[in-house]
Amino acid sequence: MNNTINEMWTNVDRIGYIQPTYKKEYFLNIENHIIKTCAQYELTCKFNVSPLIGGVPPRDDITQVVNGLVNAIAYHDCMGGILVSTRNAEVNCRNFDHIFSNTHVDDSIISQMLEQIQDKYILEKQETTYDKVIFLPGSNLFHTVNWEKVEEALVDYPDVMIKLHPVMTDAAADKIKDKYRERIISQNVSGLHLLMNAKLIWTSYNSEFGMIAAMCKIPFGVISKWNDVFTMVYSPVYRHFKYKDVDHNYLVISKALASNRSGFVFPWQNDWKMKVETYFESVVNKFSTGLEYPYA
Repeated sequence: MNNTINEMWTNVDRIGYIQPTYKKEYFLNIENHIIKTCAQYELTCKFNVSPLIGGVPPRDDITQVVNGLVNAIAYHDCMGGILVSTRNAEVNCRNFDHIFSNTHVDDSIISQMLEQIQDKYILEKQETTYDKVIFLPGSNLFHTVNWEKVEEALVDYPDVMIKLHPVMTDAAADKIKDKYRERIISQNVSGLHLLMNAKLIWTSYNSEFGMIAAMCKIPFGVISKWNDVFTMVYSPVYRHFKYKDVDHNYLVISKALASNRSGFVFPWQNDWKMKVETYFESVVNKFSTGLEYPYA
């Protein structure tokens, strides 16, 4: 089984015929340092995998830690960088609880992020844009979608459009097109361009777009089922977002990206190596059972 970006991600054939914007070499120094640091802590690590244990507490839950065990690390490509996380969903959430309990806000990273962010895949940038867009996940995650929320948005906002995810089977795409017809935007169209020109969007816990919308102060809603967010790597951040509260969401993403212990690491940062090491120091064996808010 391939467990690294280097093994499973090539620039010409990542998933079917979809080409990623970034070449794998862009991430390899960070990946190698994550693997090296995991070895020092005697932890296993894998690329692009979900949590194994723990739960995702609701927003504002400050109960004691139930399970602080960390014996494995995951990492994902995210917004042109890497998000390092443990495979314990509760530890991931409690780590971000600590970050968000800090009253200090440094939003200087936001402008840098927005200069760097690109579409994850090479897609068409069409001229037509829309005020309201629902961004669906890939068809492999359709079971996590709350389709009632999708239907409600379509009723409440007659001008809302549905953007198909670039990674989608032909059968799934045909089914959605058949049902929603003229309200569909092709999977080949740039989602980022649509997002940047929208006034209201809906997204899912597994998508970068809610975090980008938060940076841009674009209001957004979520179409994920709560009982499935355990499997989604961005849940520790998303659970702190609020529907259409752009100022609150901006503070949340500012704190997440600026913190050295968040696991967000970007190749263009001069101190990315320190950020990897600080993340490990902050989460490994720090969240003992019974620990009280703000935890560690």
